[in-house]
Amino acid sequence: LLLAGVMVFGMFFPCLKVNAGDATDKIINYEIDITPREDASLDIVYTIEWKVLESEKAGPLTWVKIGLPNKHVDEVTALSDNIDEIEVAKGGEVFAEIYFEDEYEEGDVVEFSFSIHQDYMYRMDGDEYAVYEFTPGWFDDIEVNHLSIWWNGEEAEDVSPNTEYSVFGSYIWITELEEGEKFTIELTYPWEGVYDFSEERTASDDSVAALIAIFVLIG
Repeated sequence: LLLAGVMVFGMFFPCLKVNAGDATDKIINYEIDITPREDASLDIVYTIEWKVLESEKAGPLTWVKIGLPNKHVDEVTALSDNIDEIEVAKGGEVFAEIYFEDEYEEGDVVEFSFSIHQDYMYRMDGDEYAVYEFTPGWFDDIEVNHLSIWWNGEEAEDVSPNTEYSVFGSYIWITELEEGEKFTIELTYPWEGVYDFSEERTASDDSVAALIAIFVLIG
């Protein structure tokens, strides 16, 4: 897994529950909206609809800790009113720490959204191509009923896996994930002519080390 992370952006380790045992949560909707800027960095919006299945043992849901791709992140912004505070912790791993206005008990559904600006997100493929590869955070103990990834920019020369959805200038992947299941997309662009790719801002050893991110739910 770590070796695979060397060649990708946006790689996360699976969700680690603080309280082991049966699933206490379910992801109803997991949407990721990605828009490249002219300089080849990315604006990423996360929207997550999270249902609490059990809170008696785990306690109410009050905040979440979400792994980010690497330390080259800024413009972290809360987009939903139910977020009281959002911070970025940069250490061995990089996290968005999201604190909610309210506590969520069994049966409650919290939908929250935030955005980031992320750089150092591509690698060179020879002298002619740049490759983005993205694996959304997966969850060992939580199923995802609906995952959608929107990539806003159709100029890619190759896209994997192929998608039948392509509207309004976006590639769209729609799927669902069982517990522990992963889903990866890859887009290849010409090095010149679409975005201002730079060798100085490719995924280096420094930035790749920061790809080790953990999606942790803490009640």
